[in-house]
Amino acid sequence: MRTVLTALALAVAFNSPAFAQRPLTLADTRHAAGVGSPTVSADGKSAAFIVSRPNYTVNRTESRLWSVNLAGGEPRLLTPSRGSVSSPQWAPVGRALAFLSPDSAGRNQLWVLPGEFGEARQVTSHPVAVEHFDWRPDGQALAYVAVDEEARREGEARFVTSFDVGSQDLFLRGNLRSQHLWLATLDSAPAKRLTQGKWTVQFSLPPGAGGAPTSWSPDGTRISFTQQVAPETGKGDSTRIAIVNLATGEISAMTGERTFERPSRVATSKPTDTARKREHDPHHRGPHAASASLRHGSKFDRDPAWAHAWCRTSCRTVAVRWTARQSRLRSPPGWRSRG
Repeated sequence: MRTVLTALALAVAFNSPAFAQRPLTLADTRHAAGVGSPTVSADGKSAAFIVSRPNYTVNRTESRLWSVNLAGGEPRLLTPSRGSVSSPQWAPVGRALAFLSPDSAGRNQLWVLPGEFGEARQVTSHPVAVEHFDWRPDGQALAYVAVDEEARREGEARFVTSFDVGSQDLFLRGNLRSQHLWLATLDSAPAKRLTQGKWTVQFSLPPGAGGAPTSWSPDGTRISFTQQVAPETGKGDSTRIAIVNLATGEISAMTGERTFERPSRVATSKPTDTARKREHDPHHRGPHAASASLRHGSKFDRDPAWAHAWCRTSCRTVAVRWTARQSRLRSPPGWRSRG
């Protein structure tokens, strides 16, 4: 709710005076701006957001990162030299602000602003585009997801364009490559690969909302993610929540299931009566019904506990979380499996 209210406030601030005196005309649409991706700093004092405007000279939409003091004041442009910015995310500690923006080759990379008055620094130089990322709890590193590089082909193989369709989308013209987790630190050290294999971190094709999010344990030693058995669009239901140990590289499953597991940050309070009724309502059965029984809230995003909810088509719901003191998995109070 806080994010929605912030977005509405920013939209009003940018657009209220211009159209108050006369009707909107077609010419006005050339100057219209879109405001989106609002995110609030850890101290709650600032909000960052993206403003998108059409550039008719080069025939593309340009997006830039702005910030505003939530106590009042004029918005401030943070990336005047960058024409494409996405996915802003404040560090959980301090004032650093990370975002995605293309490098000179047009591949999305991770950039970090040390604050609202600094110059953005490129953190990754990955050979393929970075898909999405998540700050480590101490604010000194970021986990990110990227597609594997295409294998080098030699000899006649360079001219072979056929491929096994498998469970791919009807309109694809080639095999998809796996996506895996990497770690980038702010000390300019080379990025470290965290996962590998023929499986993939769950993904979605454009214009989808992107892959399933990753999530750190509070002590920064493990990362949870959604593991899909293969990089094929038809296997998006063969997913499970997995946890990678950064020290050993070991990957373990959160539960014994191998299908229909999806992550969700949730408040650990007991479900409401309405949620209980909805969960057992035959008209609401399925993955969405189970997640509806968990109360979402921005308060949980600042809580030291970290949680995932998973569900099956039978509408069974389980919530588990890390605790800052114990750094292990356990069921929150008041929750149990429902069949």
